[in-house]
Amino acid sequence: MSDSAPAPNGVMTQAAMPSPQQAAMDSLHQRLNEYIAEMAPGKPVTVERGGQLQASLWAAIRFVLNKSGSDFVSLYAELLRIVAEHRRTVFHPKYVYRFMSTLPLSNPERKNFERVMNLILMTCELSTRRYAFKQVDLKSSMAGFADHNILARVASFYEV
Repeated sequence: MSDSAPAPNGVMTQAAMPSPQQAAMDSLHQRLNEYIAEMAPGKPVTVERGGQLQASLWAAIRFVLNKSGSDFVSLYAELLRIVAEHRRTVFHPKYVYRFMSTLPLSNPERKNFERVMNLILMTCELSTRRYAFKQVDLKSSMAGFADHNILARVASFYEV
């Protein structure tokens, strides 16, 4: 039996299970791919589903921000890469803030989402990241997070 095949009872063997880092990356890709496919410009989206997808995007961003060490670095870099790849479509400012009024978030949490999304949009392009980051007030962008480790991780990522 191959190490990557499920055991005869359908349970994955230890060798077949993805590493925690790979599982986290797969989770991020799954959430972002769903968002990108369903929120594509010109694709009809109900108000209810649009709010759910925005909530899922925010959950994906929080998932990344709450990781630490090399997990955070690789996931945040991948988040920025994917946003940059779709910057002119689904992550264009004209589209990325749709359905915000239907998000089941408090006003402060909605502001957190908007501020962090602005940071991501401003710094997603690798070629202009350093220059763009100089235009950002990181403390203001991250002001809504009680966990100061998140600010430290993000600042470290940008090498502030």
